[in-house]
Amino acid sequence: MWWETLLRRTCYSIWAVAGVLWVALAMLWFAWRFGLPNQVVIDAIRKNGSFVDSISMSAQLGRLDIISIILGGFGLLLGVGALAGFWMVRREAIAGARDVAPAAVSEYMSEQASGLIRECLSDSEIAASLHSEILRLGLRDAADADQVDTDAEKKETENDAPDG
Repeated sequence: MWWETLLRRTCYSIWAVAGVLWVALAMLWFAWRFGLPNQVVIDAIRKNGSFVDSISMSAQLGRLDIISIILGGFGLLLGVGALAGFWMVRREAIAGARDVAPAAVSEYMSEQASGLIRECLSDSEIAASLHSEILRLGLRDAADADQVDTDAEKKETENDAPDG
């Protein structure tokens, strides 16, 4: 049903938002727990006497490892999120194809079947393969060849009518 798909997508969206909020909360906690007080930064700049960028300051204060861990975590999170998104989209596409494919194939075959059969029989390799299969099955009697149903529209004939 359409509402099941809508409910599933809504749940995925809620989980995605919850995951983003959790990551943001974790980042805030790391910043609060391991963050540098302003006075330490000001003292480092005064002591050096020149402009200090954030990378060299983090390296001097020993916080570059935490930044590396956080950036690595972001990369890992993005990778896992990308894979999860791919698999969710793939699963939905397969489910949609399973719903639509039988009707589409049936419609295509009802329109194109006779042309496809003619094309296959015009190929000498396919015709030879079909001939060898007929011989393998022992279908050598041509007298019963008129019993073959040639009705492309699948209408019932008097020979095919159910007994009764």
